[in-house]
Amino acid sequence: MKNIVIIATGGMIAGSGEAGRTTEYRAGTVAVADILKSVPQLGKLANIEMISLMSVDSNEMDEQKWLQLREVINQQAARDDVDGIVVTHGTDTIEETAYFLNLTVNTAKPVVLTGAMRPATATSADGPFNIYQAVALAADDQTYDCGVVCLFSSTIYSARDIAKINNYKIDAFSSPNDHAALGYMRDAEVFITSRPVSKHTIHSKFSQLEYSTLPKVGVAVYYAGAPAEVLERLGQDCDGLVVIGTGSGNYSQA
Repeated sequence: MKNIVIIATGGMIAGSGEAGRTTEYRAGTVAVADILKSVPQLGKLANIEMISLMSVDSNEMDEQKWLQLREVINQQAARDDVDGIVVTHGTDTIEETAYFLNLTVNTAKPVVLTGAMRPATATSADGPFNIYQAVALAADDQTYDCGVVCLFSSTIYSARDIAKINNYKIDAFSSPNDHAALGYMRDAEVFITSRPVSKHTIHSKFSQLEYSTLPKVGVAVYYAGAPAEVLERLGQDCDGLVVIGTGSGNYSQA
């Protein structure tokens, strides 16, 4: 069997609250190792190794935590006895973490991010099945050199083309701008129907670099009547600015 490393970072998949409820939970309060015990079928998919890296709400993710996660992924992927990696993560910022890792991890081995829309204490929690499929995906040869991917509700997404589009449904993700998903799963069976053509992981120039910090970039959203002062304030202590404009990046003369 393949050897898969699961790296836990927290999020709703490890959240707890009132038994049976999907709201008013605390993220990152349940050990992922305990969740794995509820999925005994994992032992038939792969040999599992567990790393509890951090236990945070994904809204607490920042650049330093990204760098820490990237380093651990690279270390594990460099091992000859590791075939793939699964990262459990909160859903609110999983697309940002996935995008960063897709450009900076230095491996062609499968790296799969997954999470949950229901806490572990909810009725019919979706986390255990997502982990089950994520492990199966990380252990499948088809996922090799696909870049970082995300697995939710039996759908396989490229890390570059995933967005959270719903705040409560378990099928909460989609690919924006009409990009197709990479494929889908039926239980543990993997169906890859397309592969990413954009540069990623070992093909990205960023994967060959070492980072201790990242440049600070401010992001300003333009809207009708938006004050220009926001750019001046952001620019005081930033290395760069991004303006999210209307249309094809338009904004006012001011």
